[in-house]
Amino acid sequence: THGGGLTIPSLHDFVRSYTIVLPDGALKRVDKETSPTLFRAMAPSMGLFGAVVEMEMAVVPLEILEAQMISIPVDDVIQCFD
Repeated sequence: THGGGLTIPSLHDFVRSYTIVLPDGALKRVDKETSPTLFRAMAPSMGLFGAVVEMEMAVVPLEILEAQMISIPVDDVIQCFD
């Protein structure tokens, strides 16, 4: 859900709307147009703003992905942030 790196977006990038259950039991539809701040906050919230009971997702063409694992020494990684 958090993406696969620089070229693979997160699942949230394909979400058009969420329907969440609020603490009082009410349903709320959250989308970019009507609730832009809450919509952006939904990606990292892990349920903090309500239980997600429905999502509308964009359909995109299937792309071939290749999984790779590389090992990089910590000192090399630290240099990238200088």
